[in-house]
Amino acid sequence: MVRKQKVDMIKNDLSGNGRPVRLCIMTTVPITVVFFYEKQFDFLKEKGFDVTVITSPDNMLDKQISKSCRLILIPMVRGISFFRDMISLCKVFHEIRKGQFDIIQYCTPKAAMLGSIAAFVLRVPVRLYLMWGLYYTGQKGVKRLLMKSAEKAICALSTHISPDSKSNCDFAVEEKLCPASKISVVGEGSASGIDLEKFNVEKLRPAGIEIRKRYDIPEKAFVIGFVGRLRSDKGIHELVLAFKQLFSRHPDIYLLLVGPWEADLSKIGEEEENFIRSHDKNVIYVGYQEKVEEFMAAMDVFVLPSYREGFGMVNIEASAMGLPVVSTSINGVKDSVIADTTGFLVPVRSAEALVEKIEMLVNDEKLRKDMGSAGKKWAVKFEQKSHWEKIFLHRLNLLEKTGNYHYDRGSKNITACRG
Repeated sequence: MVRKQKVDMIKNDLSGNGRPVRLCIMTTVPITVVFFYEKQFDFLKEKGFDVTVITSPDNMLDKQISKSCRLILIPMVRGISFFRDMISLCKVFHEIRKGQFDIIQYCTPKAAMLGSIAAFVLRVPVRLYLMWGLYYTGQKGVKRLLMKSAEKAICALSTHISPDSKSNCDFAVEEKLCPASKISVVGEGSASGIDLEKFNVEKLRPAGIEIRKRYDIPEKAFVIGFVGRLRSDKGIHELVLAFKQLFSRHPDIYLLLVGPWEADLSKIGEEEENFIRSHDKNVIYVGYQEKVEEFMAAMDVFVLPSYREGFGMVNIEASAMGLPVVSTSINGVKDSVIADTTGFLVPVRSAEALVEKIEMLVNDEKLRKDMGSAGKKWAVKFEQKSHWEKIFLHRLNLLEKTGNYHYDRGSKNITACRG
């Protein structure tokens, strides 16, 4: 009955006239929006979508979100806090009901839980869970069980699930998080594709030279690079251990860390934090940077020793920059590296394996160049605008499958189907 009333309301609202698709995007924190959407909002607007973003407030990052969307700020804590979560849920419920969205898509654990509950109760026609990583796979014991149960609940409340990698898609079905009929990957995977012009190593060489000068890195020194949030499940512990061993044998080696410090969940250990913050001349931590590509241009090898990832898009960005990649052989990440061609895949939580593969690249310039060259060709498959077109068609397909909508590609308007 509720479902029928919702469809009738849409039909009456349209009165036979077209209007833009009302899309709501939910993430727990703004950094996800900034990193993964960026110019995609302009693209969706051109395609006739009216976009609303719901995320938490952040004095620095929420101001960077595109003006092409409507921004609603609702505090959402990343841990479990029943009282604060209920307040957030009520606010999310109010905004979704007011927005009368045709489609809502959510990612990150807390936003996905709150968004899926509210959208299910309000019967939003398309409730899309963007499964950009499975948090519970990096947990153990009771916490793993609880987090897995939460994933199952989100999937059950959603009308469709879209992981950003094929391996995580297969894993979700194997783990019985959802039936195969509800889940699919867009294109080759990734959340938003890659801007090949932005990660153009030829154009960025001068910036890379400048970065080295700024941080007193010698021109011939070997630089190991990392880009991402500094947190335990990014494998920072193993990366620090590996660097210590490598530095003992190669005194002209540097570690360049780019990304915000994780202040709450999954904090790195005290020993690793002290080591990084000690400001040893061979360990350079530069914090959050808007133009990470300039720092990548100063690197010789890129390392992502993560315990869990949805896809590992930063590996593709590094490949586009002609960098060999050393990363972990986990679901998601293994879709972003062609093993032994664009880089190496190593066992998770193994500092020894990192040392072995990085040292091979330190000692073999030809291997670095060959992997870098292969990586640049590989990255072309994830070209951004082409991937956005696939995302656009995927969303339209989900809407039209409900039987309640038709999207006119000429007028870029959506109309309700008449019975």
